[in-house]
Amino acid sequence: MNNQGFCPERLITVRSALGLSASEAARRIDIPVAQYLAYEVEDMVPSADMVALIAIYLGTSAEYLRGETDDPAPKVLLVSGNCGSAEAYSEFSKLDAEKQNVLFGVMKAFLKE
Repeated sequence: MNNQGFCPERLITVRSALGLSASEAARRIDIPVAQYLAYEVEDMVPSADMVALIAIYLGTSAEYLRGETDDPAPKVLLVSGNCGSAEAYSEFSKLDAEKQNVLFGVMKAFLKE
């Protein structure tokens, strides 16, 4: 981990687990390949917003990429399409942390089936 709270080795681990090349990961995040590679080799440190964006598009959490947790499970799910996701997120964000964790547990169990 670098001194600004980003773990490039975890970025590599997540990318590899997805079976993506660096080029494919960069395309998924919509950043130049050179920028993505600079994050992996610690030539650049991504901003907090960029870490959050990387986490969303690579299906992990910013906390995992910063080394704050060993659980790579995402804390945010990317939903596309017009399925009422904005309303669902609005209601979800009103829940306290304990209820959000319970709901995440249910969602994880459902997705594994």
